[in-house]
Amino acid sequence: MVEKTDILKIKFAATHHYIAQLHFSDNNRYITLFLLNQRIAMKYMKITTILILGAFEYMLGSSVEIRRKPDKIMKDSSGNNFFPEDFLFGVSTSAPQYEGAWNVNGRTPSIWDDMIHKNPKLVEDGSNLDVANDFYHKYKDDICLARSIGTQMFRLSLSWTRLLSGGFTNHVNSNGVQFYKNVIDKILANGMIPMVTLFHWDLPIDMQKLGGLTNPLFVDWFEQYARFVFSTFGDKVKFWMTIHEPNNLCYDGYSNESILFINLSGIAGYLCIHHAILAHARVYRLYEREFRTSQNGKVGYTISCNYPLPNSPSHEDVTAAERDYQWFVKGLLNPIFDSTGDYPSIMKERIANYSRAQGFSISRLPSFTKKQIDDVRGSADFLGINYYMNDILKASSANEITNVSYTNDVGVDMVEPLQPKNTPWVFAKVLRLVNEDYHPIIYITGNGFPESGLEDKNKVAYLRGHLAEVLKAIRNGVDIRGYLLWSLLDNFEWLHGYQWKYGLFYVDFNNSNLIRVPRLSARYIAHVYKTRRLDDALDVLDISN
Repeated sequence: MVEKTDILKIKFAATHHYIAQLHFSDNNRYITLFLLNQRIAMKYMKITTILILGAFEYMLGSSVEIRRKPDKIMKDSSGNNFFPEDFLFGVSTSAPQYEGAWNVNGRTPSIWDDMIHKNPKLVEDGSNLDVANDFYHKYKDDICLARSIGTQMFRLSLSWTRLLSGGFTNHVNSNGVQFYKNVIDKILANGMIPMVTLFHWDLPIDMQKLGGLTNPLFVDWFEQYARFVFSTFGDKVKFWMTIHEPNNLCYDGYSNESILFINLSGIAGYLCIHHAILAHARVYRLYEREFRTSQNGKVGYTISCNYPLPNSPSHEDVTAAERDYQWFVKGLLNPIFDSTGDYPSIMKERIANYSRAQGFSISRLPSFTKKQIDDVRGSADFLGINYYMNDILKASSANEITNVSYTNDVGVDMVEPLQPKNTPWVFAKVLRLVNEDYHPIIYITGNGFPESGLEDKNKVAYLRGHLAEVLKAIRNGVDIRGYLLWSLLDNFEWLHGYQWKYGLFYVDFNNSNLIRVPRLSARYIAHVYKTRRLDDALDVLDISN
């Protein structure tokens, strides 16, 4: 244990570039600065100042006070630009995208390991998750990096196959259990709150061989896994989320050529969605029944909330975009947050009509029983909203009744491939619509922009604009209690590999030590998180466009 009076050692090495690297260990805490480029040295020295201050803050200790005063927003003479005192700022990570160590200490392959190892060409840059950014070995330093920028809530996910070899409770991996205990303890020791996602797409390969989420038994498998996790870690974790973005997992993974490459659109995707919702509700009721009294935690539900824009103001394009929102967002939220439960009427009726015309004896969209509706409705203590970018859609020009697919059911065509874009007004609309429809307690659990350069001005502009919409929404009565950006570090971004750089900290994947380097965005977020004040980025960073 390092005493609070430990010396903060600062080392300099002169060359022509500049890198700031934090080192934290049980017996040594110091910051190493490498001057790598005189042109940018002065600007990044400012980033180091922020990190040094963060390091001192960590050494001196800090605490996170959790309380709810929804109407209290701090003000000063410059205007109402402060976040509520109890609002939580954080970062998001995930096991498959961060940890690496894919076959270390008892971890067995997930669907992603298996899929990419069999066909490396599936990923755009030919990369894989074998090492990722090596959070498995670097978690202590990375958690301290998060604390250095003022993080209060640290979101992580658990690798199902690191905990349960094969996915079932008959083979518990003690090494995996100890790893996550160490990670959670380190988060708590740094004064941060862990928010833990049970399942972030890395399903055990043996379960996928049995059908994955298209198998109704997945509901039982997920409950068994959750009971083990709650029993093992629930004394220290008070915020849980069940399945990460089931709409992306199911509609992209089981319906289209994205995850798993099953490509059974119009059938497998709906089975996946149905079983994911039932599995979430089963686990929520499990926690409510067996763990809430003793552990006093909360279980949430998170989806990707994308409001698609119509390609034109025509009635056809506008209504097509609205239908896609009904399928992709409301189809996942209605069963849980709507007072009547169940899928939206337009979704049920349209799929049933198309199924009948296509010769199916029943609708391709499974139906909830009355008991299931009752069990699912209200099965979330909060909603996690993930928002990154929006689609642009148009009404389908070839609506063939014989075409069994998600896009034919909805009646839309995508105008352009989904690409990162800065659209805070669309984010604002999502927050407004979700609040008007359901009035949930909300945490923003994923929001960010990919930019590779160290002077990532576009990312700063994106984060500033979206944080501004969060603050406006709070002032307008939306119950948003936290903002967790994606992402602390550059990481594996699924089929894009390591090309999309969401990190506040750049990771040098060409360096064997995977050096972490703070970007301009790290400095900006440190200012917001520590002052709780939303200032103009140009003023804070002293930069010009």
